[in-house]
Amino acid sequence: MSSYIYKISVPFKNDSTIEASVTGVEARSCLAADTSLGWTSHISAPLAAGVVIFSGVTLGDTYAIQLRYVSNNGFAGPWSDEILHTVVGNIQPPANVSSVIRVIPEGGVLRITWLNNPEIDVAGYEVREVEAAPDDPGALFTGSSNTCLVLPGPANVAKTWYIKAYRDPKIYSLLATSVNFTVVPPLAPTNITAKYSSNITAVFKWEAALPGTFAIRNYKLSLTGVGFTTVTVTRDTTDWEIPVSWKSAVTLTIIPVDIAGYEYVGQSNTVVLPMSIPTKPASPTVTTSGTDLILEWPDNVAADGQLPSVTYKLVDANTGEVVWESPK
Repeated sequence: MSSYIYKISVPFKNDSTIEASVTGVEARSCLAADTSLGWTSHISAPLAAGVVIFSGVTLGDTYAIQLRYVSNNGFAGPWSDEILHTVVGNIQPPANVSSVIRVIPEGGVLRITWLNNPEIDVAGYEVREVEAAPDDPGALFTGSSNTCLVLPGPANVAKTWYIKAYRDPKIYSLLATSVNFTVVPPLAPTNITAKYSSNITAVFKWEAALPGTFAIRNYKLSLTGVGFTTVTVTRDTTDWEIPVSWKSAVTLTIIPVDIAGYEYVGQSNTVVLPMSIPTKPASPTVTTSGTDLILEWPDNVAADGQLPSVTYKLVDANTGEVVWESPK
């Protein structure tokens, strides 16, 4: 609220037409509605002052005031008729709010902070999303503080707020001072990898997405594929292990989400995990042991898109018959 001190100044006649014995003026006042209860304030001033001043009055109240002349020998004249005066304060509009305004993220919202007006009788400030007439409904903030919290607008779109100062009783700055802010959504995750960690599980990993305006909260994941029921989960970490239940390639989409609910929008957030057939094994070596032939070959090195463990079959080249199969 305003720290301004309101006073009522009442001038009086003090020229040569006043009797020579008059040396000063007495004055009294009270709230206009309380004159029947008695006068509550009594002051005096020398004749040369030409004015009496009542301090401690309240903005918006109406006061009844009377004056009378007094002499140096203790005599006093009759009281004047009552004067009614309403304290209206400064009726000039305050200066426009300075354009030095900061908008900074705070949690999942924005804090707007501006410089206090230089006038000591500024009672407060009003913040709106649109310019409007004073006292129209829809103000986001009305109060004596020079800061407030506001909700951000859509991502990548500048949102504007309008600030005015006001004196009581709600005398506003002539023009609103505007400030705008554009929310930047999260960036894309990087270095996304996918591989089979065993015959029954797959692991996806990525590097944390860089935040935009707000800190990253989590990641929305969606795994899709042909003939495969889409799986959607939310992860707080930058990895995901999932049982393998698909028979062909799957695609993982990763959407970073910040603490204000803004999501990454773009195409650089997917990885494909194929289901590749095993590669041809290396040529075996043949040795004998008595009447037996021993065939040996190195295990296949599985690529990221292949299951790491495979079985082997020996097929008769003449008949196509499977003559041996390794354990599964």
